[in-house]
This record gives sequence, C-alpha cells and structure tokens, in this order.
Amino acid sequence: SYIVGHREFMSLDFKVNSSTLIPRADTEILVEELIKIYEGKKPFIFEIGTGSGCIPVSLAYYIKDAHIMSCDISEKAIETAKENAKNNGVADRVSFIEHDILSGFPALEEAPDCIVSNPPYIESDVTQTLDENVKNFEPLSALDGGRDGLDFYRSIIKENPLRKGGLLAFEIGYNQGKSVSGLMENDYTDIRIIKDLGGNDRVITGIKK
Repeated sequence: SYIVGHREFMSLDFKVNSSTLIPRADTEILVEELIKIYEGKKPFIFEIGTGSGCIPVSLAYYIKDAHIMSCDISEKAIETAKENAKNNGVADRVSFIEHDILSGFPALEEAPDCIVSNPPYIESDVTQTLDENVKNFEPLSALDGGRDGLDFYRSIIKENPLRKGGLLAFEIGYNQGKSVSGLMENDYTDIRIIKDLGGNDRVITGIKK
C-alpha cells in the first residue's frame, strides 16, 4: 500500500504514506458497528488517532448527518487525512486537530455523543517482534500502547468528556477484551465485545453512566 500510495477501506479510497498506519479490514468492524447505531441520526463524534482518516472519513461518508472531530499527534498524518476527507467529499463535516490525547482531552464546545478510537494497543516489548513489513515501515507511535498495551485505553476511559448516555467504542487487540472491559466497568454499562471474522475479540463498546 505504501508503494502504490493508497488503500481501500469501507469501499472508499484512502491515500497512505509513512506517516499513517495502513487501514486494516479488522477496523471496518468498528466503523460498521457505529454506522448501524447512528445511521439516520445526527451525532457529534470525537475520534482519537486520525492516521489516514479512514475512521472519521468513513463515518462521515456513511452517516450523512454526522459531525466528526478527529485528533492525532502527527501533523503529517492530519495533512493526509484532510486530503482523504476532501477526496471522499466529506471535508465539510470532518475537522482535524493536532493533539496528544495522553496529555488530556482538548476543550470541546459540546460533549460528544460518541468517542471512538483504534488506539495503539501493542505491548512495547512486542513491537520489536512484529513482521518486518510492519515494524520497519509503519509509524511506531500508531502501534506502541505502552508496557501492557493499555496506556491509551486507561487515559481515554478515565478522562473523556463523553456525555451521559454516550457511546465509547474501541478497537482492541485479540487478547484485550477482558482487560479493557475491566477498565470500563465502573463508569460504563451495557459493555459489549464484538468479535472479528476469525472469532477474536476486536471491538468493545459501552454506554457512559
């Protein structure tokens, strides 16, 4: 995908480069779940970890009245995502900001109806054992989730400005369903784990109490 400069995701075309993670089919499960929930509605969605923009752009494309704000620590990733939003005709409903979510949430004018993220979730030690096509070319900042892979989940679950009754939705690693649901159980209800086509835990959602 880096060689040809683009990748298909949710039947849309996305420009990719060394500043962005290559969109994966597994992430479509996360996007499809939110489309089912919000289709025909007018949600304000805050997305964390823009990358190529595949999540916010796809959500805006398929949820016609959604307004989405997305953040990323990488200025170059945001530039790519803005281009992808424009190319897919949703630039008027998706905005991007450069921000490090581990330093806290940015000030928002309203509480989001939904916060969604496919955060870095690979354990730091494991990143060095990944396939060479991944570890040598894809941005480490989009992969490394800290010592146990849960740094971003902890920060987002603890400090987010989600409205009461709002939806928190994550992509998770195949072995993280129990850990992430444990982090959510005090402040969220109706916690659901959704499996991928291989039968592995892939998405988790919860409603803020």
